[in-house]
Amino acid sequence: MFGQASRSYSRSTFLKLFIGALATFFAFASSAQATDDWYNPYPGVRRLVRRGRSQHINALLVNLSAPEVSLVSTPPDDRYIRVSEFARRTESVIAINANYYGAGSCGLAAGDGQIWSDSYSDGCDMSLGFGRLNEALAFDSFDLARGPLPETWMTEVVTGKPWLVRDGVLQGGWIRPRHIHGRHPRTAVGLTRDRRTLIIVVADGRRRGIAGLTGYELADLMLELGAWDAVNLDGGGSSELWMRPLSRTGNRQRYVVNDPSDGRERIVVNHLGVRVRPGASWYSARLAEISPAPIVGPNGQATAWARFVNTGRMPWSADLLAARIVPIEDAGATLQSLAVTPEATGEIPSGGVATFRFSSTAPGSIGAYLASFEPMFDGTVLADPASWTVRVTDAPVPATAAADEPLAPPGG
Repeated sequence: MFGQASRSYSRSTFLKLFIGALATFFAFASSAQATDDWYNPYPGVRRLVRRGRSQHINALLVNLSAPEVSLVSTPPDDRYIRVSEFARRTESVIAINANYYGAGSCGLAAGDGQIWSDSYSDGCDMSLGFGRLNEALAFDSFDLARGPLPETWMTEVVTGKPWLVRDGVLQGGWIRPRHIHGRHPRTAVGLTRDRRTLIIVVADGRRRGIAGLTGYELADLMLELGAWDAVNLDGGGSSELWMRPLSRTGNRQRYVVNDPSDGRERIVVNHLGVRVRPGASWYSARLAEISPAPIVGPNGQATAWARFVNTGRMPWSADLLAARIVPIEDAGATLQSLAVTPEATGEIPSGGVATFRFSSTAPGSIGAYLASFEPMFDGTVLADPASWTVRVTDAPVPATAAADEPLAPPGG
């Protein structure tokens, strides 16, 4: 069992705790002499580079509330590749190594909703899971090495050992892995208490002047960065942080921004990546098609429809999405009793299409009247309006006026 230290300590355990306390003291002394540089490399991401006499640390704070950000882990078919290759395949701008491994993944692993069916435990029971809408959870995965996933929304999972921080408390008294008390290159991930910030740390080590971090030093760092829960992932020669500019220029091998202790990238079993899509929104739409403009008699019923594509990341549902009606006065009168009804039932996923039908009682005066409506969420207009010029005439209304054939939207 890993996590909370035992209430009664053996002499060897006490010695480990004492050594850990000393390591923490010296870590604070070392960090006091370190220099911190903060950057904003992508929307929703902050990067810390800490350099000191014995430290070279990269840390990332990923805002999971930012719609530009999404997370991805390794599906079973993409196992045992380098971090750079994983990043290329998944179009990630940030990628790290993840689980310990032997003949498969140590602990629960999942990517794109696919659970690895041949993982083993060996004490790797501390997991972080993520969903398509940046949902996040730190959880104990005892007896779940081969699933199932604990939440229906969860699609990506990485696992390590031990917990460094749990419920805001630094853990200790670790027995495994044995190297947790020594100085080594480290990779760790954590979540803030509100689960809206992902914390990634990659610390160099095993090179001249840069020995690496102990588990206690790593846990202190995660607490410093705001972690409520944090887990130690595979480290040593596997520790790698890969970052590329959004412009995609350069040799992708040069995007390894830390110094792996092997002097080169190592093939690792699975990975965690961050995708960034500038300009992405949680809620947005694009006008796709509109019906022909209504032609009606005085006080007749004018009907039309418009289709909008959900270009945001959040699904639409009837209780979330409304429409703003924008009648425009012309020829001394306005359209009356304007109403819009979404025809779709249930949720419209990202990329899906929703049809909205417009209905209005036309004025009694002959003339042309402009009306439009826009899909809205929480008071925010999501797309350009769908607009029609409604013709009110005393001539016989042609049969084609009721046709339901779509038209391309203006400018589309």
